[in-house]
Amino acid sequence: EPTAYFVRHSGVGRALSRPGPPRRVGVVGLGVGTLAAYGRPGDVFRFYEINPDVERVARTRFSFLADTPAAVEVVLGDGRLRLAAEPPQGFDVLALDAFSGDAVPTHLLTREAMMMYLTQLAPDGILAVNVSNWHVDLGRVVRAHVRALGLHAVVVRAKARSPLGAYFSVWMLLARDAATVAPLGDQPEADRPTVDWTDDHAPLWPVLR
Repeated sequence: EPTAYFVRHSGVGRALSRPGPPRRVGVVGLGVGTLAAYGRPGDVFRFYEINPDVERVARTRFSFLADTPAAVEVVLGDGRLRLAAEPPQGFDVLALDAFSGDAVPTHLLTREAMMMYLTQLAPDGILAVNVSNWHVDLGRVVRAHVRALGLHAVVVRAKARSPLGAYFSVWMLLARDAATVAPLGDQPEADRPTVDWTDDHAPLWPVLR
């Protein structure tokens, strides 16, 4: 059962719970492999993970990867670089889950990175971005990209129980067509400030909480 930031009423949970034929799902950031809990027979879940120790822990201390009926692929290396080097994957969902800690990998969330992610999505695919973070408001960055790239987005805020206390998650779901994501969440506040991150300039001060 998916837990923490990935419960079924979370943003990524809603994106991955849509009915339909077998899907191809990409995930930047393996963690313990929780998102594999959404796998169905015929699905392919392709995880990108920079730290080989994380894969070792996910396979030896947790069972999400072993228990899923989906096919699982783990690609070791920097997620952006590995994705950029691959032919189009046609992901139905591409989840970015590398931003919840206190060291944000800004290169994964620049305008240029977002443009590259779009080339890896199916035409009606969803880019799911976990912007949950106590330290910085990454929603400002994602909203800037949505406007600049002509995308459509919804926001999903969720709370989940755990033995360690409550988990609060905020996901933004992006797509080329508004109809793809409109039923899944709330419209982002139109008057909220935005901060544009590019490979040349990614200011942290405007996004600090």
